[in-house]
Amino acid sequence: MAVGADQQQAFEWVKSQLVRKPVLAYTDYQLPFTLTTDASKIGLGAVLSQDYGHGDQPIAFASKTNNPAVAQYSVTELECLAVVWAVKRFRPHLYGRKFTVVTDHVALRWLLTAKDLAGRLYRWALALQEYDFDVEYRPGRENSVADAHATQ
Repeated sequence: MAVGADQQQAFEWVKSQLVRKPVLAYTDYQLPFTLTTDASKIGLGAVLSQDYGHGDQPIAFASKTNNPAVAQYSVTELECLAVVWAVKRFRPHLYGRKFTVVTDHVALRWLLTAKDLAGRLYRWALALQEYDFDVEYRPGRENSVADAHATQ
């Protein structure tokens, strides 16, 4: 198959978009925040964003590599840890404001409503009580930015 000039130009444009750094938006404290998180055995990822009327625009990205002990956590524990870590990481933006946590795992809803938690799960639930947020479930295939930071 022969590649024409139009196809080559389109290919070069796609390559340039894939390697460029994302443009971060300025924080507007009048708008609500969205915190999107994801976790894997490798690491944790989060994106803090706001909707300026044309979809969520990233304000900040964060990622963290898991140590060997954390890598042994269950998927539920990893997803909960990602939210707790991200909320603490972005505390200056989130504390005292209502925000939405977007996650691809229902673990956070469970953590916030479970009775008789013990150990680290209890500490995590307690740490999240000082924040005012809603939880939105979004399947992993729609949660690609945070997922990319969690698996790098």
